[in-house]
Amino acid sequence: MRRFWSRLGLICVLGLNLGCAQEKQSVESPRTLLRWALGAAQIDPLLSQTSVAKELGYFEEGGIEVEVTPLGGGARSVPLVASGQAEIGYIGAEPMIFNAVERKDAGIVLIFNQNRDPLFRWVVLPESPIQSIQDVPGKSVGTLSLASSGTFYAKGELMSLGIDPEDDVEFVASGTGPSSVALLNRGDIDVLVQADTILAAMELNGAVFRYLPTTEYTDAYFQGGLFVRRDYLRTHRNEVCAYVRGISKGVEFVLENPEAAIYIHWKIYPESKPRGISEEEALKFSLGVLKSRMEKWDPSDEVVQKHGAYSYEEWMKIVQQMGLSESVDEAMIRALYSNELVDCANDFDKEEIRKQARNYVVE
Repeated sequence: MRRFWSRLGLICVLGLNLGCAQEKQSVESPRTLLRWALGAAQIDPLLSQTSVAKELGYFEEGGIEVEVTPLGGGARSVPLVASGQAEIGYIGAEPMIFNAVERKDAGIVLIFNQNRDPLFRWVVLPESPIQSIQDVPGKSVGTLSLASSGTFYAKGELMSLGIDPEDDVEFVASGTGPSSVALLNRGDIDVLVQADTILAAMELNGAVFRYLPTTEYTDAYFQGGLFVRRDYLRTHRNEVCAYVRGISKGVEFVLENPEAAIYIHWKIYPESKPRGISEEEALKFSLGVLKSRMEKWDPSDEVVQKHGAYSYEEWMKIVQQMGLSESVDEAMIRALYSNELVDCANDFDKEEIRKQARNYVVE
């Protein structure tokens, strides 16, 4: 019977039966299913905080269950959430700002500032003549997909440098891993813009890149976040509250004991464990990927030192850098995000979670 419901849960995640959440709740347990349309292309160690929250009951104690589907692009999660085929999505700041400029409203609101620093970097081959992002006009830029947060991030950074991302640069969907490295090596793309975890994984597999210098845009940047429909937040505030609190607890655990988090992640998602290498090598690889991201979850050195919190000043820095200050007003920007769940997300004993992480025994 458990196997049956596991398969039913998968069908729910894929959006093939929109009534699954309610049916599963009433028959199997009182927990509410939240479907997370993940912006990443695959379930890798960047999801370890969620795996920890699943395994250690952080979600369960809030009366929820979380299922994840990787999409390969943050913008792809918007129509799924907007249409009710998923409850949670992730998107970068730029698409939200572009929508505000164009007076578009998908009915969504950012509710959790997950990654507090930029995820994306510009890289080239070591011998490339390109020395800075200012050298990119007239070149081709590879990104995960044309709907990925990385593409919108790159466009925002180009705009901050006075470069037209539509006319001056050609964007190419390069995918991840070997496919994007092959395109770069063949000269089919000149520059690659990828997330930290993807770049770390490729480098751990032997790829060699040269990172282009960061700009003022990078230094002022934060990275979008998790969103829900506004009406869903109104009707399911307790469930969304439980979700962001579980994520926050998972982050504290990961920051304290990333090695244990990797083992937990492998337990929840065994297919994510690297194959064909030793346990020691698999752990080293996965830790390398996780450590490229996890410090960006830590709010301790941010403007607002709480999990999930947004700062209006940070939003306006990005708007100004993109040259869009005259196209949006304060009300339009404040409508993009909500801090109403910040207290809820931080309503737990951080030291208790840290202690649990220190004392966790890997089975």
